[in-house]
Amino acid sequence: AGQGVAKKVDPYGDSVAAAVGLKGGSWTAQHDAMKWTLFDLWREFDGEVRCEVSKLFAYLLEQRDAFDALDKRKRQGLVPDLMLTKPRTAQRSLGDVKTLHRGSSTYRESDTNPGKRGEAVARRARQVHREYVRKARRLDKDFGDGAPLADGEVGAVQRKLAEFGRIRGFVFGAVGECSPDVDKFITELAEMGAERKWRKMGARNVREAKGIIVGMARQAIGIAAVRSAARCKLDRLAEIDADEEGGAVHWRHERFNFDEQRRYRRNLAGHRRAQRFSGPRAHSRGG
Repeated sequence: AGQGVAKKVDPYGDSVAAAVGLKGGSWTAQHDAMKWTLFDLWREFDGEVRCEVSKLFAYLLEQRDAFDALDKRKRQGLVPDLMLTKPRTAQRSLGDVKTLHRGSSTYRESDTNPGKRGEAVARRARQVHREYVRKARRLDKDFGDGAPLADGEVGAVQRKLAEFGRIRGFVFGAVGECSPDVDKFITELAEMGAERKWRKMGARNVREAKGIIVGMARQAIGIAAVRSAARCKLDRLAEIDADEEGGAVHWRHERFNFDEQRRYRRNLAGHRRAQRFSGPRAHSRGG
């Protein structure tokens, strides 16, 4: 694809999803669908969240001649997909969203063995923090204050990055599986939301509210992951089809993102209305 090399399309379309060189932004559309799903969930339960976190590292970079030649995004240094802040502790963490498509470089044959489901996304998630550290080290070397770094010494960008701890890898696979950091995200979301909103939810106690939020979040994320992966394959087939112009494909991506977010918010509002328990609520009796 994109190089004049004919490739056979497999029955599940995995080769289409993983093909390089196609234009139209289908990978980006899939990535953004998952990014905004996590964004909306965290914000729904009163967590502070920033998306496409710019200007976090830019002030640490010296504006030399080589810096002026960079495009606008690269001048920011590092741009994490998400910055999540817990409301009570004000603890901040950075996360990066990744999507995997089935191929020899992403999935191993052993990943399909019993008990190994999710190994591919977990493996990719473990690489995210190391990638950020390497990029930070490179930025310190190329655009630092000019002073050479001794062995073991870290520059300003690396020090700033270290303030946020390990960079979380929110990775979504070819069949909707997710990395352990997504599971942790759901757990933290449920703890945060249950503590703050269990009465408004109509739950009898915090524990019950937590279970409700975990189920709702898993459903929202799982549906978004599977749907966006399927949409990616369909759009890539359209990109291959010479009868459909690239502009039309791009429009469909934008429309898909808009419709996906509207559908998600409508479902979330309906879920909130539905979560009312019959009989007197425990907290109204002081229980």
